[in-house]
Amino acid sequence: MHEMSVARSLIKSLEDIKEREGFLRITEIKVKVGILTGVEPSLLEKAFYYIKRGTSFEDTNITIEVEGMRITCVNCGYEGAVKVYEYSCPLCGASDIYFEGGDSLIIESVKGV
Repeated sequence: MHEMSVARSLIKSLEDIKEREGFLRITEIKVKVGILTGVEPSLLEKAFYYIKRGTSFEDTNITIEVEGMRITCVNCGYEGAVKVYEYSCPLCGASDIYFEGGDSLIIESVKGV
């Protein structure tokens, strides 16, 4: 389960942010997870709560936003969201499409005191 390693990386990043920003403690973290990353948001949340135990981030809450994937169809001009691994336009069926989004795994915001 690579969500554990992602959670460990989040804690390391929070340590760096806490030191850099001079926070006494971090109260909340908001993370954006793209559907193409293979990270399951519910498992990441559980892993984060497990990894943070016994650290200075024990009281830190996590909010996870799922980033979808969008396509633009060259053939008919359709623009919209698609499910993972749909490689054709849902409107006209063409496979000449451009993909956008769904690959983020970033800390969007941090709140601290």
